[in-house]
Amino acid sequence: ALCPKQVTLLQGNHEQSDVNRVYGFATQLAQQFELNAVSNRYDEAQMVYDVVNDFFRKLPFVATVEQAYLAMHGGLTSDFDNACYNTESPRDFTACLDYDIGKRTAWSDPSSMNGFRPGNRG
Repeated sequence: ALCPKQVTLLQGNHEQSDVNRVYGFATQLAQQFELNAVSNRYDEAQMVYDVVNDFFRKLPFVATVEQAYLAMHGGLTSDFDNACYNTESPRDFTACLDYDIGKRTAWSDPSSMNGFRPGNRG
């Protein structure tokens, strides 16, 4: 941890465009580009917003550390468990995850209860 050889950024719920737009990312960019009626800087702000969100979509939802630890924003979901449990390589998450499952893990809240249940955040 003192001198990591690499850092892996993970995608969480705020790296999803439908969420970061609601929470002000697009507005913040427009303000940074001094949006006003006589300038064409809105196009620049929109372009930056689109490029950043394209980058966010490429971030992984999960990562492993030395095949021993699983890291993610959020928590496990039943569809994550079902998709990855019965694969030939249970630690190769690229083989069992898709974008929709990853997106749900980003919204899944860990709990001290056993099993899975619907969350109160949707």
